[in-house]
Amino acid sequence: MYVRDAVDEDAPAMADLADLPRAAADRLLRERRVRVAAEDADDEIVGFAAYDTYNGAIHVTRLAGDEASFDDLLDEPRGLARSEDLPVEVVVPESDEETRRAVETLGFEARENGPRFEGEETRKYRWDPA
Repeated sequence: MYVRDAVDEDAPAMADLADLPRAAADRLLRERRVRVAAEDADDEIVGFAAYDTYNGAIHVTRLAGDEASFDDLLDEPRGLARSEDLPVEVVVPESDEETRRAVETLGFEARENGPRFEGEETRKYRWDPA
């Protein structure tokens, strides 16, 4: 899996993967650190993760695409978590069973309810580096 920092040209693919309006994908690129995954450097994007650090945690606010890419996409946030001794939190929409199963497989534990996104309930999942 090839993972790199996202660029402006990735916004349409991100919007498609996450079923987002293009403006929301553009906003993610401006407001968060975003990593994208492809099968190799020349392939189309198969997944992305948007995250930032605040309130003593690394917050993955969007994780979308092929669940096989999630482990690679979360490498950088987990590495940062290890170096800074911070947890990683992922917000998953309640209806997204595939992402829920994937993050649980990667060692994230369900925590409290997360914020509502576009009227949908979410759940926070947490991974501690220790």
